[in-house]
Amino acid sequence: MRITAAITLICAGILTACGGSSSSPAPKPGSGALSGNWQVALTSTSGKTSTISSENGFLLQSGKQVSGSLTFQSKSCAGTGPVSGTADGSKVALTVNQPGLAVNLAGDTGIASLDATGALLCTPGSPGSGNSCVTGTYTLLASGCGSSESGTWAAFQIQPLSETLSGTLTANTGATSTASVTLQQAANTGGASAVVTGTLTPDGTSACVPAGTLNGQISGNAVILAIVSGPDKTIGTIKGQIQGVWLPLGNANLPKPTLDFSGEAASFKYTIYKKCNLQSGLDPNCVDPDLNNPQCVTDPTCTPDPLDPSKCPGPTNPQCIGIKVVGCEGGKGTFCKSGAC
Repeated sequence: MRITAAITLICAGILTACGGSSSSPAPKPGSGALSGNWQVALTSTSGKTSTISSENGFLLQSGKQVSGSLTFQSKSCAGTGPVSGTADGSKVALTVNQPGLAVNLAGDTGIASLDATGALLCTPGSPGSGNSCVTGTYTLLASGCGSSESGTWAAFQIQPLSETLSGTLTANTGATSTASVTLQQAANTGGASAVVTGTLTPDGTSACVPAGTLNGQISGNAVILAIVSGPDKTIGTIKGQIQGVWLPLGNANLPKPTLDFSGEAASFKYTIYKKCNLQSGLDPNCVDPDLNNPQCVTDPTCTPDPLDPSKCPGPTNPQCIGIKVVGCEGGKGTFCKSGAC
């Protein structure tokens, strides 16, 4: 099955090499070939025009039994639900029960690849040492959300985001900077997402990229990472976000494995906070108390003394300092494996 370039960003790139299911009489839990992170594209053929929805999340295969959690997304419905089913040789049969609907998937394992346009292909056959995928037909039974439908589907297994990547960031101001990220994906527990942690490191000359820790999650190829450096809202604190997609096979424009946050729904942004004198009233940008400072947190059990404002903690306490935003940046970019994108 061919996935068109128009949805490459939705169900993009992929995957870890997988062998066949274990022949051991007592396989380790979650050791089967379908265990991992999956991005699924559902193409409805029920209406006058084709519509595309998606499922994403993690599966666990033990022997022939498959379980996990997937999140369904379409124009009219969204929700997360459990997965149950079987994988017997090349045959796969799964049922996903989500709020207001149930999706029944039947198909065959295959080998994933990119064509010349960067679109994903799933060719039925044994994955062997190739990239794992599944393709087949589905039925969606609606029970309170959307309408029942049927069509074709293709699922691609996403390689774990445990990588060191480097690339270029282009700020909204037009300034460019280079940086790297080192990321580690947590173990697969069969949930709809997995935790990703790491660090963001600018090069020695970058002026508008902060160094910070990263903490977030991945589900399918969708990635969201919070950027934090230092205690919340104190001097030099950086708070921000990287949101994009993980493309282990790259795409038409980025042939290398890529963390891409250059798309319309993707972004890179951060804010820097500093302390300020809240009590002087001289700084119009200093209006918020530092709630990490105990002297700024109002104590409802304390009776204020008009002659001694220091008696009770709160925003008017002389020892309460303020915070203000002194730097804010955002933009687009890509981080790629093995050198610049």
